[in-house]
Amino acid sequence: MAKKKKSAADSVIAELKAQVKKYEKTIDKLEARLEERKVDVKKYKALADSYKSEAGKYKAKAKKAARKAADEAKRFATKVEDAADEVEDAVEDAAEKAGARVASAARDARAAVTRATGGTAAKAPARKTPAAKAPAKKAPAKKAAAPAAASSTPDASWSVTQLRAEARTRGITGYSRKSKAQLLTELG
Repeated sequence: MAKKKKSAADSVIAELKAQVKKYEKTIDKLEARLEERKVDVKKYKALADSYKSEAGKYKAKAKKAARKAADEAKRFATKVEDAADEVEDAVEDAAEKAGARVASAARDARAAVTRATGGTAAKAPARKTPAAKAPAKKAPAKKAAAPAAASSTPDASWSVTQLRAEARTRGITGYSRKSKAQLLTELG
């Protein structure tokens, strides 16, 4: 009986040893997989670090490009504002010239009417006087503007065109949208 007990115990031990070997093989396979996963983790960490580095480079490039675009936009806005000021000044000058031409043409027309009527019309000289006064008002304004331009400090006798020209030379921005009083305050 002792042999039977021993052989039964031996068979149980043999079975347990077989199961242990089986479990050891499973453990070895799992450890091999674990090592593979560790290698994968290292690889992915390296990739993540390289992506972070690349992202930092692109972020710096994006900031630089944004600053450059903002600077270009400011320069363009300044150019547009300067061009608008020049157009506005040109329009004002053209309007002044046109006004002087219209007044001159009116004087010439009145003079022609007076000559054609032989100077007998009593109303012709009366009409001549107001027409002669209109350019006379403009002429003293221009004469007064010349000495004002010669003075270094702008005052109320300066025209808006002269004030804007002075603002332009001093580098003041937005002068084309300002009134005479605002320009005098800025330049004062």
